Amino acid sequence: MKKLLMIAAMGLLFTSSLSAEIVFRVICEKPQGKNISKSTSKFDGKVNFDKFIDDGFFDNDLIELIYDNNQPKQIQRIWGKDNDKINLSASNKDFYHWRRFDTTSANGFNWGHWSFSLPDLMLIFTSGANYNDGLGSGISSTTMYSKCKRIN
Repeated sequence: MKKLLMIAAMGLLFTSSLSAEIVFRVICEKPQGKNISKSTSKFDGKVNFDKFIDDGFFDNDLIELIYDNNQPKQIQRIWGKDNDKINLSASNKDFYHWRRFDTTSANGFNWGHWSFSLPDLMLIFTSGANYNDGLGSGISSTTMYSKCKRIN
């Protein structure tokens, strides 16, 4: 009886995997946008950087997003060497949003918000960080966008 139940459970698991359908798969270009940051030294009060940079994003890798109906609360993001399943904060049939928030050892935090518009094929993200440690304090904010195209 146990073997029969195990076979039935495996069969259901296998058939539900087969019915998974990719809702969309897109490739997004290198992010472009703006960054503003300011850092102040605690030793002499000098502002080390106070700048506004156009397209100052350091990564040239394309971003791939995959969303399937088998895991409707997650989106897969492949970016360079990173291949992550990310929990969505909100979604409907046209828009997908996720975020992160991490505290740092420098008495600050890092944050990020990502939004993808399927009708417009546009990925926008904002991220930021701040810190206050023995060397100084600083804050930065970045807003980037990527134009995307379907690959499925």
